[in-house]
Amino acid sequence: KRKAELEVEAEELRKTGIGVAVRAVAGAPAEMIVTEAKGIGVDLIAMSTRRESALARGILGSVTDRVLHSTAIPLLILQPEDITDESIGAGFIRHIVVPLDGSELSETAVGPAIEIARGTGAEIVFTEVVKLPVYGMDMGGVGYGSVHYAEALDTKIQEEAAAEYLKAFVENAETAGIKARAEVRVGNPSIQIVDEAAADEGSIIVMATHGAGGIKRWVIGSVADKAIRSAHRPVLV
Repeated sequence: KRKAELEVEAEELRKTGIGVAVRAVAGAPAEMIVTEAKGIGVDLIAMSTRRESALARGILGSVTDRVLHSTAIPLLILQPEDITDESIGAGFIRHIVVPLDGSELSETAVGPAIEIARGTGAEIVFTEVVKLPVYGMDMGGVGYGSVHYAEALDTKIQEEAAAEYLKAFVENAETAGIKARAEVRVGNPSIQIVDEAAADEGSIIVMATHGAGGIKRWVIGSVADKAIRSAHRPVLV
């Protein structure tokens, strides 16, 4: 029955010239999705997910969560309530937000982002978030003014370093014929990444994640997890 239902959907897609194959398998959803994807050798897994509270996800998990943390295959996560039939088509992707933090892991997202930009004509927004410094304060010694001055100076130095770091990625993209710019933000990484994506319609986020599971992830969360939960935009991890 399920396969027959999928065939109906597949036939509509075939009419548009898209090649479609249908598979129906039995088993635990996340495990079977990962197994099938690996067996077929796919380049990308695309899934929809609903926003849930951190507590619900921590206790129960979701199929999307389990797939995300069980495979190294790129995963495109979409939230149906944020996408309409009218919004899909030419110009659906106009801005690609790529969060970078200086690590080799974060930079693995650059290649896929460039390929998406090349295929869609979208602009890449290389983004680094500078965290606000945290200082201890001795009320009997250091005055508030000194702390505030040190904080502003430290943040400015980090912003300048981040701008210089992102400059190289912008230049490389432009050399490849891709429109690109750099954005340095200050604050909480996941919030700032989501805000950057929310600044323009037609934005998607392309970022890397460790994919590490365990109770620590549920308690602390990761930047990628928080971005997926909070963004009203497609996220490719």
